[in-house]
Amino acid sequence: MTRQDLNRVNHRVWLTGALAFALCLNACKTGDADPESDGGMSGGGETAGEVAGTQAGTEGGTDAGTDAGTDAGTNGGERLTVEPTGVQIMGPDAIQAHDSFTLTASVLLNDETTLDDEFEYTWESLTPNATISEAGEVYVEGEGEVKIKATYRDLSGEWTMNAGCSYPDPTGERFNTALELNTVIPPLEWPNSYSAKNSTLTDVSLKDIYCKTNFKWVKTINLLTTAGWCPACPDYLRAVADMNPELKEAGGLLIYVDVQDNDYAPADSEFANEHLSRLLGSTEGYFVGDLNSQPLSRFFGQSTAIEAFPDAYVIRRRDMTILTSQNLNREAGMIPFVRIAEDPEQDWTTIMPPPFESICAEGDDEPSEPNDTPETAGVLMEGMSSAGICTPEPDYYQIETEGAWEVTINFTHSEADLDLYQVDPSAPDMALQGSNGESDSETLSGEGPATLVVVSYTRTSTLYTINLTTTP
Repeated sequence: MTRQDLNRVNHRVWLTGALAFALCLNACKTGDADPESDGGMSGGGETAGEVAGTQAGTEGGTDAGTDAGTDAGTNGGERLTVEPTGVQIMGPDAIQAHDSFTLTASVLLNDETTLDDEFEYTWESLTPNATISEAGEVYVEGEGEVKIKATYRDLSGEWTMNAGCSYPDPTGERFNTALELNTVIPPLEWPNSYSAKNSTLTDVSLKDIYCKTNFKWVKTINLLTTAGWCPACPDYLRAVADMNPELKEAGGLLIYVDVQDNDYAPADSEFANEHLSRLLGSTEGYFVGDLNSQPLSRFFGQSTAIEAFPDAYVIRRRDMTILTSQNLNREAGMIPFVRIAEDPEQDWTTIMPPPFESICAEGDDEPSEPNDTPETAGVLMEGMSSAGICTPEPDYYQIETEGAWEVTINFTHSEADLDLYQVDPSAPDMALQGSNGESDSETLSGEGPATLVVVSYTRTSTLYTINLTTTP
């Protein structure tokens, strides 16, 4: 080891002793400490010199240790004027919203050197758009200034960096309407949309939700697509709105998208606000019209992924990835929006339906069973008959009268929420008309032959009666 190397070792070892000495000044008093004890003021220069000499000697040899001890002891008083002045924090040179990284810290001395020993620092975020763990792991919630503070005893330092925000690149074409799972949804926006709480005008932008700190509470974005003419949509939308308190607490944001109006024409945001506020009242989230989707008008109306209404798409805010859709999980019933918001990192591509528990006894099913498809629909005779939802499948009925008719089902709503629809047998997912209230009965009327279906919206079992009256 050269003399230059030895001096470097001596200086480093002495700095370690100097930090310990300086940090104990508050607890030690001149002349009161035992000269033989560690950190005492008496003989402080010699003690530092001995420590430096001993440790440097271990690395540089006995003679080097003697020289180091002599030099440090002789000049110890002067060298102890070097003191810790704060904490220096090291991090990346540039950051973006939703970045994760780990900061490191060192004790800064007044001669512009640092001690990199693994001291236990206390970390604190001084700005709302970042969080930091006890280990210095940072997550950037949104764009803007990020300021982090590290403290060791009475020493502290701050690290400041401005976070930018670039929306994730959508998979495929920039405005691909395929809405495929595990791809990034394009950065849609809806100018002049409406707050679902008070119908005030507001701009809704997926990029803002991704980038802005005021949306840091959001874990999932739930896009609910509906239509003014859709008879199956009101029950679905009300059920989602009813879970709003739990959903918001879990981090779920709702955006209701009216795709078509009552006449099957593209719906704008004004229609969406009028239609949905009348249906749902004051609730959380936003009402938007697909006609106002930007920069591609009628984005959802042009999507081949939407085969029926209602539909829903759940987006993870962290990377704007489409996690799941209602269309691909209709057999499972309603998407578990709250559970997804609570754990958006889980694979939600396929959602298993809850187990169906039948309450039916033998003989409770209608005589026309099996009638679980339009092709096997049982002929509905005039008068009242008993029936039951005894399996997860719906019950289909065929009316053969040429005149006017009316059908009513009666059931126990607390057991199951049954809905009654008239459907086109060639497209049974598209209801021609429906009755889907919240009482213990549903009624439809029409004229001529028709195919009806009874569906358990809650996917639970119950018994019911079905009554057909006709007018020649």
